[in-house]
Amino acid sequence: MTVKTLHIIGCGKVGRTLARLWHEAGLFSINGIVNRTENSAAKAVSFIGAGRAIATISALPPADLVMIASGDDQIESLCSELAKTHSLDKTTVFHCSGALSSSILKSAKQSGALTASLHPVKSFADTADSVKTFAGTYCGMEGDKEALAILEQALHKCGAKTFAISPQQKILYHAANVLICNDLTALMEIGFQCYERAGIPREFAVEITKPMVAETIHNIQTKGTACALTGSVARGDMQTFESHLQALKDWDSTYAGIYEQLGKIAMDLAQQQKRMAA
Repeated sequence: MTVKTLHIIGCGKVGRTLARLWHEAGLFSINGIVNRTENSAAKAVSFIGAGRAIATISALPPADLVMIASGDDQIESLCSELAKTHSLDKTTVFHCSGALSSSILKSAKQSGALTASLHPVKSFADTADSVKTFAGTYCGMEGDKEALAILEQALHKCGAKTFAISPQQKILYHAANVLICNDLTALMEIGFQCYERAGIPREFAVEITKPMVAETIHNIQTKGTACALTGSVARGDMQTFESHLQALKDWDSTYAGIYEQLGKIAMDLAQQQKRMAA
């Protein structure tokens, strides 16, 4: 059986992770890699262990699949350039954006390509670690049936799990990912700054909160958000909540506003918790 060839346009952390996994599993033959600079593309080739750096999209030879793993604001223009310079009949063109649907690839579709989007629900902070921990990752998928069949098989063979996303609701789906991952990181940064202002060094704050953070995530995943809620709001101790809020206002009004808005959501959860316990 002939291994399908794959080009990558915009080979950053996600692109490198997927390409290396697929290369090591012998699922796709990694071919051309186009990045902003040839040096960046060469580094991607080195990490993946396959492929070759190509200077421009127009210089890419024909391939069975093309993955556009660039930033969201570049996907449409990169796809248009690909469609202008290549015959894409029966080629599978897909992107890895969580916010955009495959309709952004309309120029490729108009040129005869099958199109899809593939979004791993995963944090790609370190590419080498992402390769090691990718098995078990859920990937949201939407697009042409034939394209999805190829991509789902490749993902499943790397240990990933796939699920369907509504193209019309992708932006809200992606906002959910950002709230749970990126904004959780930002919220913890606020917390660490609070610790520092209270005289506790950041390094120690990170250490002492590890068990609490792990327990909180575990409780959310096993009991649900309402039952996982603890602390002053869950106990109905609004005097402590107001004291927290005032202390934050005296220091940083933006952080106080975030605390107040999150507190309102926590109050709703506390009410749910009480109803469940009744």
